[in-house]
Amino acid sequence: NNKLEEKRMSKVVHQLKENELKEIEELFEKKIALENLLKIITQEEDEARYQKLLADYGKQCRLFQEWWDRMNQTYSWGQGNFYVDFHEAQVIAQ
Repeated sequence: NNKLEEKRMSKVVHQLKENELKEIEELFEKKIALENLLKIITQEEDEARYQKLLADYGKQCRLFQEWWDRMNQTYSWGQGNFYVDFHEAQVIAQ
């Protein structure tokens, strides 16, 4: 019921082109993978690897945010909360 209500309140703001979808999918997958690694590799266990992961994660988050900023600037979505529906290749405003 909540999903149906969410869908009604959501609005498609952009149909992603193939290259845009591929880029955000890769950024998202890498970001999630690094988040998962950070959950299992502790600083106490392996300081050097942990610091490298942290740096990589920071870079990935920056690239992820830059994609959103670039797309918003290109397509003028304005302010708000957006997410990607990967299945439909759409950017949705909530």
